[in-house]
Amino acid sequence: MIEIASATILLIYLGVVFSVIKLRLTRKTEEGEFKIPGGYTVPILSAIAILYIMSNLDMNKKIGMILFIGVISIIYIGIQYFKRKNND
Repeated sequence: MIEIASATILLIYLGVVFSVIKLRLTRKTEEGEFKIPGGYTVPILSAIAILYIMSNLDMNKKIGMILFIGVISIIYIGIQYFKRKNND
């Protein structure tokens, strides 16, 4: 049970890592703002470390996490679809 909770937290951190990369690509920092030194090195190394740790999960836990992500993604896409449909 603790492994699933830890894997879930790692998924959240992985989302943060991908967000950092996306923000670096889409938003230019202004003078005086904080910028992570090293460019993309820190986010890429973080993503590799997270994926390595998650690769050590049992196969049943991996399948469970993939199914959970799939179900949540389908729910999210459905909600977005109905919001757009109601706005049109």
